[in-house]
Amino acid sequence: LPEKGGAEAYLADLAGRLLARGHEVALVSRVFAPGPVPGRPLRVGGPGAPRFLADLSFARRAERAARGARLEVTLGVRHTPFVDVLQMHGGVYRDALRAHLESAGSGRSLRRALRALSPKTRMLLHLESLEAREAPRQLHAAVSPLAAREIRARFHVPEERVRLIPP
Repeated sequence: LPEKGGAEAYLADLAGRLLARGHEVALVSRVFAPGPVPGRPLRVGGPGAPRFLADLSFARRAERAARGARLEVTLGVRHTPFVDVLQMHGGVYRDALRAHLESAGSGRSLRRALRALSPKTRMLLHLESLEAREAPRQLHAAVSPLAAREIRARFHVPEERVRLIPP
């Protein structure tokens, strides 16, 4: 659904460019926009809510769908640990969360505690820990120098495994 946001629009554009260069493209998603899909759609089911279960379910189902389709290379964005190339559109979630909480101003302690206890936050941090475990074998596409530094520092990824590729 490219209208949903940056990562979705980025993937639709990337798929179109890869197809134009003669590559085969498969898109793994729970939902597709109406109309033609750039590439072969691989729809995976799973719960739509609550959100924290949907993210983990999607990551596992997407991994199985990609394996079943015998895809040569997989690219994932946002909390998809089981891929060959990981593009963390917003950088490292733990670092972004910390920055957000530090800028929260008064009431920061209560906000931090509530956010830390949130099932969604705990699941996203769990998925990110799975990404960190897979990180040394993956290539990482960073959208900014800051994201590249965060990935190298947080996930202990060698510099040669991180590529700066701005949108």
